[in-house]
Amino acid sequence: MIKPEKMSGKKLGKEFILLFYKKEGKALLGKGFINFYFLIGIFFLTFFAIGLANGSLEYLRTKMNDPFINWVNIDVPHSKSRGSEDIQKSMLNDKNNQKKFRYRSVTGFNFFALHFWKKDISGTKRFFGRTIEKSNPLLNEILSDKYILHGKVFSSPDDYGLIVTKNLLRSLNYPEDAAFIFMNFSDTIKERAVIPIPIVAVVSDLPGLTQFICTPFFHDQRNIPTEKSNPFLIENIRGVYFICLKDSTYTEKIKTKINQFISSDQEFKGLGMSVWTNRFTQSYKDYFLIKINIFNDTSFSFRNHVFERIINNTDLKRDNAVFRYYDFSSNWSNTNKSIKLYDKLSVELQNLDHINEFKVFMDKQYELPMEMGQIDTLSNYNFITKLTRIISIILMIFSILSICTFISNLLSNHLEKIRLNIGTFLAFGINPRALEKIYTTIIVSVLVVAMAIGILLSWIIGSVGTFRAVLQMLGIKLEENESYFNQFSEWTYPLIGVILIISYVVIRRITSRIFKQTPGNLLYDRI
Repeated sequence: MIKPEKMSGKKLGKEFILLFYKKEGKALLGKGFINFYFLIGIFFLTFFAIGLANGSLEYLRTKMNDPFINWVNIDVPHSKSRGSEDIQKSMLNDKNNQKKFRYRSVTGFNFFALHFWKKDISGTKRFFGRTIEKSNPLLNEILSDKYILHGKVFSSPDDYGLIVTKNLLRSLNYPEDAAFIFMNFSDTIKERAVIPIPIVAVVSDLPGLTQFICTPFFHDQRNIPTEKSNPFLIENIRGVYFICLKDSTYTEKIKTKINQFISSDQEFKGLGMSVWTNRFTQSYKDYFLIKINIFNDTSFSFRNHVFERIINNTDLKRDNAVFRYYDFSSNWSNTNKSIKLYDKLSVELQNLDHINEFKVFMDKQYELPMEMGQIDTLSNYNFITKLTRIISIILMIFSILSICTFISNLLSNHLEKIRLNIGTFLAFGINPRALEKIYTTIIVSVLVVAMAIGILLSWIIGSVGTFRAVLQMLGIKLEENESYFNQFSEWTYPLIGVILIISYVVIRRITSRIFKQTPGNLLYDRI
């Protein structure tokens, strides 16, 4: 409240000032507070629209930083596969072009297919996947909280587990928390082998239309020709193994059952069979491995015979917590290659401003054409992001102009209507600056309160998912956990400050124009 002693040389009473605030404030608010409600409406629409723009920009920014977007995959023709590693190293060493096209990491990988058995082993389905090194920065993005459902990173470069998508598991009727997946593998004895492969992690999605990823080690082992003793040939894996999906106590019970049967069976006496257990840590869940060593391990058919006798005589056939496993580690082959042969190169772009120039560069420098569909998609993302930002700025400017125009017209019209009263007050010796401060305080107070209410209403309506509900009603497919609305961002606070500052300047110019006139000019309407 302005102090009475500063209102005039004649010192106005406090009651007069309060009455002045009340009467003039009510007049400025309009009949039935129409002006106040209209101002709230302007602020509500302004900040609700800004919230939508901010939400859109945040969504696009997330997409632009998404490993599925800013990692560009480039096909390497078979004729250039032997030089793919040299191209990778050349791009990483080319600091000038790296800075020009804003790319950071360049990695190579292999793209291939595997067949997996359905949960009930009734058939197989083919899925495409890719290799990825344990040190690849893309792996950290894939296993971030945004994508990982459960699991861990590869334990070592020689990890033979898989990172799979939930869609792959769903297609094969596996539960989402499955710890093993059964790979199909045709071996030299013409049987369709069911190979349990540990699942290292389950994620919501993977880049490049892939459904699983593995280490280069797994890929190289899997692609060793069968005539060269592929390690996944189950006929070469000695011993009989079981995985127990329950705790150590249950595992010991299974071990005891197997031991009792072996020791009492006439056929197995004298074969030197022993049973031991160990913790299995290749999957993201820790389980237990039961191994039956057979001293006189003669053939694959004999090992199958041992397995069948054990599960039929110990009730393990009906136990869903126990299944047959194969220990591949003893059969791993040396796959170290002097030259790495990649199917694709993956380039991490820091921004997409030069994506079309980068495409021309790759074609001209390395004769590696990039798919136009991928280029168009990245260009469109970049264009929409910039367009949304420009629209947001235009919207902010329009909002500021609308608010200032309304405030200007409201205050100007009111002061013009009461210019005779103002002239009378000034003629009686009331300080014009005191009256100017009163009107400035009133209109600024109305402005601040209306802005606060408008921001609060837009935040409440936007935060409860109103816009998301509208989009769903229009049949637009939305992503989970995306509200597409962000009331407060780096744009919001400067906008509030700019509105208040510009509005205050406009108010002071209007009041100064009125109150700098003489009482005679106001009373006789000379100007």
